[in-house]
Amino acid sequence: MVQPLHEGNTLVSNDGTLEMGFFSPGSSSNHYLGIWYKNISFKTAVWVANRSNPIKDNTTNLRINNEGILQLVNKNGTIFWSSNSTTTDNLLNPVAQLLDSGNLVIRDENDQDSENYVWQSFDYPCDTLLPGMKLGWDLKTGLEQRLTAWRNWDNPSPGNLSWGISLEGTRHGYMWSIGSHEWMDFSSHSPRERECDLYNQCGPNAICSVISGNETCRCLKGFKQKSLQDWSQGCSSWFDEKLRCNNSSNGGLTFYKVGGMKYPDTRSSWVNESMNLSECSDKCMENCSCMSYTNSDISEDGGGCLMWFGDLNDIKEFSDGGADLYIRTMIVKIS
Repeated sequence: MVQPLHEGNTLVSNDGTLEMGFFSPGSSSNHYLGIWYKNISFKTAVWVANRSNPIKDNTTNLRINNEGILQLVNKNGTIFWSSNSTTTDNLLNPVAQLLDSGNLVIRDENDQDSENYVWQSFDYPCDTLLPGMKLGWDLKTGLEQRLTAWRNWDNPSPGNLSWGISLEGTRHGYMWSIGSHEWMDFSSHSPRERECDLYNQCGPNAICSVISGNETCRCLKGFKQKSLQDWSQGCSSWFDEKLRCNNSSNGGLTFYKVGGMKYPDTRSSWVNESMNLSECSDKCMENCSCMSYTNSDISEDGGGCLMWFGDLNDIKEFSDGGADLYIRTMIVKIS
């Protein structure tokens, strides 16, 4: 894009997959600049520029200035949205391109490096994670990339729910994918899955299971339910900490393995990528506050050490896949 983009015109990616232009979501009369899949009949915007500042008429156009900054401007000169730039120099030939990935980029057409962008929409995701897009933090600039839900179907302004990567504990998240030619959301999950999607649904030291036939909530082995009426209180150990830390002749500490698990909340965890699983077990055994350990890399040849201290929160059991967790318990010998 070199010339301004007006209402009624669109910019299409080179492979014809994605399209950018002005649209009005649902029953709304407001106008927004967005990107959507061109060949899907149900137009669903995967990125919206002015999501917090709707346009009320059809006199607005998208233009690019010599500094490589995009602006949504109406006939009265009102700016509804603008990009920023990583350079303070004027560009010789600034252009905006919609890549096949869905990334809207600004670059100098005279630059021999075609991936030297002064701005890209992938740095500012909305509610959709596209292939190649990253979530997380740029620790140099402080920029956070996070998904934020629409307010409702008619209003793309940021809603109450967001999804990102926490800087506390081990960085991790869930993946979303398209398995068919339709848009899927959490409402397509079973009631049990939706229940276990809620954070720490069964409380500390308890497992929320999505497997049919299993109880939704159950305590980890060696733990007992705190309240028969309220699972949110979770489970507590049969043994107090002093007994659990005492490896005497009347008992012994050990770990048992449970498979198919989601990692517990990692805010009270410790990771060492150079240790193997045996070393991880020994390290956890030395600290009576260490309640669980596993490989930090869950690939087939995974290694590393990830340990949890104190209560284990937000544990979920999958019917397929998941990780192995080694949970601390105590064997008591009856004389």
